[in-house]
Amino acid sequence: MRNLAWRATQRFLASARKPVPNPVRDDSGHVLVYAIILLGAALRFYQLGHFSLWDGEIFTLFISQKPLPLIIPALRDFGAHPPLWFLVTRAFDAFGWNEWMLRAPAALVGILAIPAIYIAGKRAENTAVGLIAALLLAGAPLAVLYAQVGRMYSVIIPLAALILYTTTRALQTQQWRWWLALSAFSALIVYNQYLSLIAVGSAYLMAGLILLAQTWRAIAGHFELSEKSLLVKPRFLASARNDNQTPRNDTLTARNGNHTPQQNIGILLGEFFRHTARLWASFGAFLLLLLPLLPLMAKNFFQRQLGREATTAFEPITVNADFLRALFLDLAGNEWLLLVSGLFILAGLVLSLRKRDYRSLLLGVTWFGLVFVVVTLIHPRRFPSRYVLHLLPVYLVLTAQGIVLTGAWVSKFLVRANPTRRARAFMGLATGALLVLAALELNGMYRGAQEISRGERTTALLLNGGWRELAQYLNQNVAPGDVVVYGGDGPVRPPRFIAPYVSAEYQTRAHSMDAPANQPANVWWVGVNLDPHEIVNPAPTKVEPIVSFGDTDVARVTRAVEWTRIELPQSAVAARRIFRARQRAAHWSDDDGPARAIVSRQRARARRERRAVRIFAGAPAAIL
Repeated sequence: MRNLAWRATQRFLASARKPVPNPVRDDSGHVLVYAIILLGAALRFYQLGHFSLWDGEIFTLFISQKPLPLIIPALRDFGAHPPLWFLVTRAFDAFGWNEWMLRAPAALVGILAIPAIYIAGKRAENTAVGLIAALLLAGAPLAVLYAQVGRMYSVIIPLAALILYTTTRALQTQQWRWWLALSAFSALIVYNQYLSLIAVGSAYLMAGLILLAQTWRAIAGHFELSEKSLLVKPRFLASARNDNQTPRNDTLTARNGNHTPQQNIGILLGEFFRHTARLWASFGAFLLLLLPLLPLMAKNFFQRQLGREATTAFEPITVNADFLRALFLDLAGNEWLLLVSGLFILAGLVLSLRKRDYRSLLLGVTWFGLVFVVVTLIHPRRFPSRYVLHLLPVYLVLTAQGIVLTGAWVSKFLVRANPTRRARAFMGLATGALLVLAALELNGMYRGAQEISRGERTTALLLNGGWRELAQYLNQNVAPGDVVVYGGDGPVRPPRFIAPYVSAEYQTRAHSMDAPANQPANVWWVGVNLDPHEIVNPAPTKVEPIVSFGDTDVARVTRAVEWTRIELPQSAVAARRIFRARQRAAHWSDDDGPARAIVSRQRARARRERRAVRIFAGAPAAIL
């Protein structure tokens, strides 16, 4: 009796040769994919420049507007991201910036993701799976959302699909070009986002497990396995010489007699490393391509980003029900999409396992499982879905496969129609239902009426900020001597968000002390979801009604204030100039960073207190 592991390996490898039913002809698939690409392009370019820029887009704008030689130094000193996306947007910035132009690269890359997932699904299963996956991606709310954001997240989806495609081709053909293509796409996705190392690890882990199973089958095909140990003895060596799936026969035929378990483990490992030589070469090429990025990654990601995350006030994240719900809600789009697509994925896994087909299970375990392992090990304090967008192509391919397998299973129970037509009808109805649910979600996104990503607040700010209109309002109404106070949710965001839109004249007026004496001075309260009770109202003052721009509110407090200018003596002016010169000449090392931050905060707090005393006689200074 053979070992159970040997029989399971046989079933796993045999499942790779069982094709999934393909109700769609290959020649018609090319025509349909062009129509799907046009649909995806329309959804991604619709209202592309409608909403104001948000925090991450503003950072992209400021970095990409720098001269080309200064982009990488700026990222090294201030950023936490690799340089690929900023170099891409730098090319588009040559045409002048606006919201549409800044987001155009993300939209174009999002369109390219559609044919990428089509060829990945087609190569992994068949044309029907590729077409359904492409159609689902064309209308996926999360994919459309990040295709309309001028950030690097849209690039993750096509690169992840291409990694999945090249991994499949490399395993099927064992050709060097596909292994090297896997290295190239893996390096590109890390040059775009550091956390995409998880996607690279998932691809190589999946390939390694498949090659390990093939090696085990090849070894067991030549040797009988004992039930109680790994003792083996030669078996069918003559017939094995014609087996193209086995490792080199001369190595196997030279081993005669029984072996100890330690010797058999050595045989297995030796054959595995020989069978996976191209996999290791591909991984080595990936590491070589990654070498130029390692210094930037060490400082930006491991020191700055992870260090900053460790000091936040958020609780560490663990893999629990809340984490899984937020992750899969983002991947699906909403509760109904998650329910329907989850049922199809579950049905596809069950139908695959009934036929001893383990490919879908292996795909899900390696790609999703590695994310869960990383979260369990490092316990991040923030882990929004945009960090793991490489899971979206895998999620949609599994959904498409579930639809195809369920359609083939349901068609057996309908007796009045051709089985192929029955399967096509079911697939059309199922895909259409998912697209209708996605369209309802996209309608709310285009109107800015709801959040798409449940994992973080920044998506709502993107959709509902109104920063452009707010900046225009402040440009027209802020007078010299006025003070702008930021409150509400996330008070540090409004000044950054309006920075690209406010004029130089506004900056001069907002920081000017040249207001006429005994004239009404305005205090502008600006904040997201501003609470009227937060507005300081020292009598006698007049508080005007709150004006809203999306989620952002503005209120004005007016009071007659007498400004007094005190001229400093010449000695004090000279001393201040000398102090500032010494401060600029001082050298701050990396170890002095915390001390410098504390000094900066103390000086900023002192300035706010002086401003509060000047505006509100007797009001507590801490409110500002």
